[in-house]
Amino acid sequence: MSVSNSSKVWYNQLLASRGVSEANFSNGSMYFDDQNRGGISHSDYSGSYCRIRTTAYIVGAGPGFGTRKLLLADGVALNMNTPATLFQGISCDIGGTTIEDVTNFVAEIDTYSVRTSTSKALMDSVLSTTCFFQPEIGERMQLTASDGIQTFFNNAGLIVKDSVGGDLQASSLPDPEFIAEYYEFIWTPQCLALNKFSGLVPPSIPVRFTFTPYNASSLAMRALESVGPITIGKPLTTAGVYFGVLDFQMYIRKVDLGHYDAGEFLIPLNCINVQPTNLQNTTSNNNTYTIPETTNLISLAYADSRRGTDSRYSATKYRVNPVVSPTGTTSTELNLTRWSIKYGSVQLPVQSPDPVFNSTATYITQAYVEHLMSNGLMQKEGGAENISDWIERGALYSYEFPENGTRSTNCNVQSYFNGNYANTTELLFYSYTKLVRVSVSNERVVSVTVN
Repeated sequence: MSVSNSSKVWYNQLLASRGVSEANFSNGSMYFDDQNRGGISHSDYSGSYCRIRTTAYIVGAGPGFGTRKLLLADGVALNMNTPATLFQGISCDIGGTTIEDVTNFVAEIDTYSVRTSTSKALMDSVLSTTCFFQPEIGERMQLTASDGIQTFFNNAGLIVKDSVGGDLQASSLPDPEFIAEYYEFIWTPQCLALNKFSGLVPPSIPVRFTFTPYNASSLAMRALESVGPITIGKPLTTAGVYFGVLDFQMYIRKVDLGHYDAGEFLIPLNCINVQPTNLQNTTSNNNTYTIPETTNLISLAYADSRRGTDSRYSATKYRVNPVVSPTGTTSTELNLTRWSIKYGSVQLPVQSPDPVFNSTATYITQAYVEHLMSNGLMQKEGGAENISDWIERGALYSYEFPENGTRSTNCNVQSYFNGNYANTTELLFYSYTKLVRVSVSNERVVSVTVN
């Protein structure tokens, strides 16, 4: 059905199946049910979102364990793409049948999905405001530290000050309205293919979203990024940096069109997954992966194996052994000198780009452009992620693979670095398709098949 000018469009608030505030947030899985049986409201999941409210501050030493806002000197900020770092798994099911299940790598997959489909203009504006998508920690520190960018209004309009009181041009800065210890994120999980489905799901098809947060012992370490090592604080008991989730709700975009009594409804999904391999010796590697036979695009990245266990190593960035500062990051993943991906009978790249990245040469533009072209970003309206952001968020090497006549599930990756670098994890991202068929009779789901 198409949306007409007379169609009512509205948002339905969904509450979690259990308490989600602060200590309760990490108490196991929670679900949100979108059910409209007997109604006329169709669901547009591509226009739906999660609203997550959080807090971050410093807990002082005992005996009082007083609190204060973050300062630039603390060298800590909320992580890039903060909402995605909070969850160990996300799944959705229809009528009790699971159609998608993202486990263990929500942060990596969600960030990859955004970077391979979204314009630079959107990342630099809306997503930097709603999800903290700025690649450099220094930008996010300016937003979360109480002595960072200061803003106020007077008769002349918006005034923006830097950390020492100097006037700045607001147009050249990240969005400044987050200066506080409380933050609201608006996030449409791009790790779920259903949230990229452009159609409207009829009211007789019930959908359940299940979110599994990380446990309390690791949540803050994943949600924060820091220049140096930090201690996680806990109110009234432990000095350090505290992070907590205060509220979590879903808002489903609804379009009132009419009943859906019976029929077979098709939901084509363009899915993304990732498989990691911890490398023992980066000088030369040969790894084999099993991937879906409908895979059509494969990307290679390298990340630090300590991500998620130490706030210096972000799970939303593909960097190895990063040395982080407020002005940028140096790391070792760009010491990759050669790689090849063989899927079925096709091996890419046909010829190596022969990259060099050091103090005298930056021969990585070819690999960057191949990545953009493979993902259809070269002529993207609003521009593509520029090469400096591509480096800062972590290099991606992407290649299109036309559907193989043998329907192969075997993928082989060979990689070579100019030295042996510890803490290196190879990430193989792959995009593939599947089709969900939902049979409805008398406004009830009678069967769901996924193939």
